[in-house]
Amino acid sequence: MITQEMIDDYLGDMIPVLRPVMMSIEDQVMNKRDKGLIPACVSKWRIKSSKSLYLKTKIKKIKNIEELVEIKDVAGMRFLVLFEDDLISLHTVLLDVFLDPKKGLCLKEFKLFNWNDRIKEENFLKIIEEKELKYKKSMEEIGPVYKYLPMNPDSGYRSIHYLYEHKGGGYYIEVQLRTYLQDVWGELEHSLVYKQGQINPFIRESFVRLAEELTIKDSNIQYLNQLSKKERRYNNSVKKHESICPYISHNKPLLSKKSFNSKKYTEYADHAKKYPIGATNDKKNKWIENGEELLDELYKAVDSDSEDKKYLWYSTEKAYWVFRKGDYIEARKYYESALDIRERIKDKVKWGYSINLRLGETYVAEGEYTKAWVEFDKAELQVPNNFKGDEVNVFELKKLLAYQYWVFGSEMYELALEKMLDAKKIYEKNKKSFVCEVNKDKNVRAIKNNLCWYQLEVCVKAYQRIKKYTGADGDEKEKISEKEIRKFDKLKKTTRKYLNDLVDILNEVDSSNGFDTVAWTYYNMYLIDRNDEDLMKAYSYAEEMLNKKVNNSKQIEISSALQKAHLQEIVNEMSERGLT
Repeated sequence: MITQEMIDDYLGDMIPVLRPVMMSIEDQVMNKRDKGLIPACVSKWRIKSSKSLYLKTKIKKIKNIEELVEIKDVAGMRFLVLFEDDLISLHTVLLDVFLDPKKGLCLKEFKLFNWNDRIKEENFLKIIEEKELKYKKSMEEIGPVYKYLPMNPDSGYRSIHYLYEHKGGGYYIEVQLRTYLQDVWGELEHSLVYKQGQINPFIRESFVRLAEELTIKDSNIQYLNQLSKKERRYNNSVKKHESICPYISHNKPLLSKKSFNSKKYTEYADHAKKYPIGATNDKKNKWIENGEELLDELYKAVDSDSEDKKYLWYSTEKAYWVFRKGDYIEARKYYESALDIRERIKDKVKWGYSINLRLGETYVAEGEYTKAWVEFDKAELQVPNNFKGDEVNVFELKKLLAYQYWVFGSEMYELALEKMLDAKKIYEKNKKSFVCEVNKDKNVRAIKNNLCWYQLEVCVKAYQRIKKYTGADGDEKEKISEKEIRKFDKLKKTTRKYLNDLVDILNEVDSSNGFDTVAWTYYNMYLIDRNDEDLMKAYSYAEEMLNKKVNNSKQIEISSALQKAHLQEIVNEMSERGLT
């Protein structure tokens, strides 16, 4: 007979063996996750408690301590993913980690519980065969090939199980892989049904139905994930050809004065600034190709007081064109090379914020926003307190940062507005630096349009927060501070001021962008104040927007889609109110 004390002694010997093995496996998998090599996942592991293991010996009628090794779930690990499609990716990685010869583990069993997708089932098995072939030598040293056991319990339980045995035969590790929803069902079923003796049939039947419902929800979530991926691919494709990436030429101090006074430099810089907005991909690619040719010709002609400075100038320019192609990884290599050079010669050159700016843009393009913010902060820190002679570029820097922070979402709206206000101050203090009258008008329009837009976003965000604490009839559900109400009233007042400023120059605007901003701002003011006059103005400016054939956005497809969505919402509200 096995006693509780014998179980305690057994676990006392096994825990120091099992814990480091499972911790090492968990670290390996999580490191791959953190590096973005596998989808988002979480892991759990446990060693059976003395009480649970003692109970198991009774169920399995184990009589002596040597037979304890036949209890194959003393050590257990579980990995959870968000989406069913992610199971295949993690399945592949787990096999690599567990079958690493250094671990000394052999796959003994592979089980699919209630898996009705034949294609995915075949994929799981095919990957195992490939991994077994890869680790064939170690597999032969450890033991025979695994058994595949498809399982279809009536309970509705869905999961993927692996059983690994250590080559010394001293222990097993049971591994489970499933989605979060499958895990929720498993935990609930384990708590309310598993090992509970006689169970009300209604509870058992309810869990079967719940399993069926969660399977449908898993499929729905998977479908939403696929839609999201398609949208991201489309947006990345649009970004590749229509990214907000104005050419900034503030690296000129790296060259001798006679270099950038040359005809070749002027020709190159003019070409780089004339991004073909709205052109076909073929024309954009031709523009990039011509830009690279002009750069290579210019590199041979320009002078600098050091080769390091000259190559630093070239690498940042080359990266710009590579970025425009959409090859963000290759562009990043050029920028990182430029950072290394800048660090090496930092005592000789006071220049460099555009490198970090551009590096940040490569991260934005790939959705790595935290890394992007780090680079954006570095870019701003590189701007000297006195940037005389570089006002236009610093203005563009602030304007670009405002846009990038806005793109991230509502958490960054205040920061986007702050950067746009910085840009406005730079422009107003240094108007003489913006020598071209055409650019003057263009910059005034951009400032007024962007300030109105970002201010509106901040105002709507504040309104949504206040709305959360009031009922449909306006009665407070939770006390809102007077300070918060005053702050919101100030936001509304400022929004209307920026709106009026933009309306005042609309007769000078030949594109649809300004009219869309005005229409959308009036519409949101209508939603906040419920003043029909605002709605009528929104509709009027939306109609004028339709008559404008020019869209000056550097991301025309995204801008056009937004304008269409705004128009539909305004028209729908007019129709609902019977005002059309």
